[in-house]
Amino acid sequence: MTKRALISACLLLALAATGCGPTTSGSGGPAETSTTARQAPSVPLDEQPGVGAAEQAISRFAQTFVNWRMPTLSATKRKLAAMATGDLRKQLTTEATQAANNEALSQTTGENSGTVEAITVRKDKPVIVVTHETAKLGDGRATQSGYFVYLVAATRTASGWKISGFEPGTS
Repeated sequence: MTKRALISACLLLALAATGCGPTTSGSGGPAETSTTARQAPSVPLDEQPGVGAAEQAISRFAQTFVNWRMPTLSATKRKLAAMATGDLRKQLTTEATQAANNEALSQTTGENSGTVEAITVRKDKPVIVVTHETAKLGDGRATQSGYFVYLVAATRTASGWKISGFEPGTS
């Protein structure tokens, strides 16, 4: 299966999965953390001027979200919080503080790397983001790769587009 076909298949699965609604999971690193997309803009994203800017903000957030290392997790969470608004910003700020206070994280070598493969804006629904990620555990020899789907909400603020919800797409 080609990369394009795989991404298309992921998007189709995501569209089917979003009919059941997103769920949240337990806490953990950025790949495990989920947040609730509750602060959708009053006008659907696909009808607002500046959607290109919103997609850029979503892409920057997702790229940061999937690329992290345990020793610098607190800094990554702070960077994500700066790109977020509302409850998501509060949650990421709390997680940054918790990571900074967790001495064990600075001595752990786990990391996640990835790319944003697709962003799909849909009428009256969360934006779909597809990423390809590779998690490295321990000494880096144990890795796990795959495609992941996230449901995203973006809100226009006085300082530009901010991410107000970012969670894994589930069925």
